[in-house]
Amino acid sequence: MTAYRRPLAGADGKGRKGTGVLFVVLNETLHDADVPLVVKNPARLGGAGSLKAAAVLGELAPPAGFDDWWQGLVSRDGEAIVLRDIESGDVVEQKAAGTDGETYGPIHVPSHDYRVFYGIFGG
Repeated sequence: MTAYRRPLAGADGKGRKGTGVLFVVLNETLHDADVPLVVKNPARLGGAGSLKAAAVLGELAPPAGFDDWWQGLVSRDGEAIVLRDIESGDVVEQKAAGTDGETYGPIHVPSHDYRVFYGIFGG
C-alpha cells in the first residue's frame, strides 16, 4: 500500500482543514485478496479519519425511482467514517479505531490488480 497526502485549505482559503490522502492498494499475488486497510498512525496523516459517508453518498445521484430509499440510506449511514473508492464512488466503512490505529474494510483487491481510495484525516 502507498499513501499520497496533501494538506487541505480551510473554508476561507487559509489555515488547514485536514489532509486529503489517496491510498493505492496493490495485489501482486495470483489470488484475490480480501483484506482490511489499516492506518497504524493516523496522526502522521493529520489526525483521525473524518470523511463522512453523507459527504460521499451525497455526491452520487440515486438510480431513477430510488430517491426515498437513497435518502434513507444517506441519513442512516451518513455519520459513518469512510474511505471513498475512487473508481466506483462507493464507500468503505471504518470498522475500528483505537490506540493501535484505524481499520477500514475489508476491501477486495483482485489478483494482479489495484484499488484506489480517498480519505480525509484531521480537520
